[in-house]
Amino acid sequence: RAKLDDGGAAASDGESGLAVVLGEKGSGGPPPSPVPPGPGLPRPEQEEEEEVLAARAAAASAAAAALAAEFAETRRTPGSDAARVSAEDHGKFRSLAQKVLGFETAGGGGGGGGGDDGAAEELAAVLEDLADVVSERVLGLKLAERPGLLAAVADRLDHPHWRVRKTSALVVGSAAQNAALKMNLAYRLLRALEAEDVPQVSREQIYALSALMRGNHAARMFFLDAVRGLEITADVWRRNSERGVVRKKLAVFVTDLLDASMDPDAGPPAAPAEPSPAGPRFHRAAAPAPPGFFQSPDRDGVQAVGPGPSDPALRDRDVADWCALLSRDLVSGGEHLDADAREKLVLGVRMLLRSSAAACPADPPLRDWLLSEHARFAGDGDFEEYAALALEVADALALRAAASPP
Repeated sequence: RAKLDDGGAAASDGESGLAVVLGEKGSGGPPPSPVPPGPGLPRPEQEEEEEVLAARAAAASAAAAALAAEFAETRRTPGSDAARVSAEDHGKFRSLAQKVLGFETAGGGGGGGGGDDGAAEELAAVLEDLADVVSERVLGLKLAERPGLLAAVADRLDHPHWRVRKTSALVVGSAAQNAALKMNLAYRLLRALEAEDVPQVSREQIYALSALMRGNHAARMFFLDAVRGLEITADVWRRNSERGVVRKKLAVFVTDLLDASMDPDAGPPAAPAEPSPAGPRFHRAAAPAPPGFFQSPDRDGVQAVGPGPSDPALRDRDVADWCALLSRDLVSGGEHLDADAREKLVLGVRMLLRSSAAACPADPPLRDWLLSEHARFAGDGDFEEYAALALEVADALALRAAASPP
């Protein structure tokens, strides 16, 4: 599996608008086991590969030591937010975090080098438990604020084993519910989703992306304009033609992405960031920054990436593409969709029209289909809201048709 190297959407630290880079430097810890070079490595020399693993192991060891010291301090500070979380939950977080970091110091990364399914399954189970723990606000923030631990989770987004990729995305999504502005992973997740071919993983990646975008205006604009997120997700939609669950999640994600009311607090500007100096943990092929980006080395020599100027015409084109996708699925296959899926797709069309009405075609077949849905469900107590929604969108399309030049 060849994947693109990527960064993540990051909250600005106030210095030149550049991204906060994941990863931390540390020292100590046992040397990792040698990993032979594999096919497609960006730097195939074994010595350089061992240096990468050694850097990861050192960072993980330092992060584990810092975590232990902080845990001891937390218990001595009654009345703090952290102290209000039970000692059992703090202990569970600490134990799971050290296990995740332990896979780094062991040098194997849970199956990263040789396809060790047993180690990968063990790591996936640890990550699944960690996802449950970090859904608590204090512990989610703690994960987001620890670069070494966050990097250890983020590196598994590109893991060869699908369960590790899935549970890594689940950890990010759970923590991002309360710490979206502190996590620099939106762009990295988008690139992972773009290359993903396992629907169970795609679902969790979309969940994590939704959590990272919610309430973060700068990240949403970056996603819509700088990296053409609508174009990439449209390609994901096409690839998942037989996977209704993935498509439903994508429809909801795009609806939320275009909804300005999702930004009650924009927070600081966000920009994507490249991975840590040691490079991608599992050696996916590197790729240059997408068009419309600028690159500038930060003080550690890491390439930080920021969005270039946006082009409204490109966003309109992406919106029109999504309008066509949803319209085609509703008109040609609506009878095969369950009620929940139909409603989510119609909600998506409504939000696309609100976002850029001029970019959506008048589409008489879709308008006729919506009117038939209204006639079918009007007066049905269980579907009154859906019937009203179908009529609202049909009327919006009629207005669009009336405003279109002959």
